[in-house]
Amino acid sequence: MTTLLSKTKVQYKIYKIWDNEGGSLDRYTVTFKYLSGKKYKKLMASYNLLECLCLSDNCNMPNGISQFSSCQEGNHLGKEILFDNLPENVKMNIRNRMFQD
Repeated sequence: MTTLLSKTKVQYKIYKIWDNEGGSLDRYTVTFKYLSGKKYKKLMASYNLLECLCLSDNCNMPNGISQFSSCQEGNHLGKEILFDNLPENVKMNIRNRMFQD
């Protein structure tokens, strides 16, 4: 699990990273444990959902995808990969999105 610390000292714990190998425009799905209010976490858990960030290969381009959402984990997201195996532009986009104020 990768932990990122934002400028506002809020921690985001990356839980898993998925790659569907180009099966859809949002090729990469980063699931994480979002540290928010108890009521929100309970609601997400009741639907078996995780916070996620969906990304395309060209996520830093105007026609790319870098969108927060919620999802259920499973094989439909592709295969699990490590953060280090992501392309550099995707890693940079994840860091930038997590460190936004």
